[in-house]
Amino acid sequence: MTIGADRDDSDVSSIFSARSTTTAPTEWSGRDGTNTETDSDMMSLMSSMYDSTHSISSSVLNYHFENGRRYHAYHEGKYIMPNDVQEQNKLMLVHLCYELVFDGRLHLAPINNPQNALDIGTGRGDWAIDFAERYPSTQVIGIDLSPIQPLWVPPNLTFEIDDAEDDWVYSTQFDYIHTRTLCGGIRDWPQFHKRAFDNLRPGGWLEMQENDAWFQCEDGTCPKWTKIFLEKLDEASIMSGNRLNVAADQKQHMINAGFANVHDDIFKLPLSTWHDDPRWKEIGQIRGLAMNQGVEGYSLALYTRYLGWTSAQVHDLLAKVRGEFNDVNNRMYIAVHVVYGQKLEESVQA
Repeated sequence: MTIGADRDDSDVSSIFSARSTTTAPTEWSGRDGTNTETDSDMMSLMSSMYDSTHSISSSVLNYHFENGRRYHAYHEGKYIMPNDVQEQNKLMLVHLCYELVFDGRLHLAPINNPQNALDIGTGRGDWAIDFAERYPSTQVIGIDLSPIQPLWVPPNLTFEIDDAEDDWVYSTQFDYIHTRTLCGGIRDWPQFHKRAFDNLRPGGWLEMQENDAWFQCEDGTCPKWTKIFLEKLDEASIMSGNRLNVAADQKQHMINAGFANVHDDIFKLPLSTWHDDPRWKEIGQIRGLAMNQGVEGYSLALYTRYLGWTSAQVHDLLAKVRGEFNDVNNRMYIAVHVVYGQKLEESVQA
């Protein structure tokens, strides 16, 4: 299975390109984060639509259910995060939060008139849709393990089900490659960065918007239950082969792969409304909501699969952790790294 290569219908195919000529934003599903269907209802709806319009394999929609959460079917078990409505709501909140943090910018890399862009780990597709709208002359591809994106998208955007650790075989190189919250989804980071470098045109940029899998108080300390939780989370993710807490490593990975002009811009996002500045107080409210939604998704599969915890034990710990980061007196935050680097014009591919 290769990224960008012709797909075998018995495996998986590009699932949304046939819908890409539909542009009416009022018809995009789930853009406001609301969803009244249950996961099983949505699966039935998607299956019937794909049966009539796409050659996507039903196995991609045959989701795995575990401890009350829903997980991807394609390359099952590869990624520890769920893909259900709760997780999608978290992704929507994170996207909204980043819009505020970055003052409406979708990227910090100084890209100029990109012709082709790739969004790896596109999730719901929120960023990819906004990017395709902002750059209507850019051909945008968004890839993910889960088919949870809207069916109707801007005409210059295509979503595909794919794994960034499979071979990359594209018919064109990219001017810009973007990731967000990909940490925990890649086993071999040097290989990932080499592939990104090789698939960029000279002058192109790779940008990664990744948060630490660690959160702490403003004074650098960490409350008791949060510290226990994060240490166990790191232990379990290392056991899984996909360590979560690697955002701070990405700058050096880029440099090692041959990128130049590498930046690591770090933003400290409050996890509640403790900040004195009204803008950051709003950011803290939204990021705190996302953390309340998402902390279970980060930990449930890792704790139960690799540490032998029961679901009840995980939820008991999470209740204590939520109590700590929701307490405004603890003044807790999570750091986001926006790491971006350029393939220079004179760079020669290895």
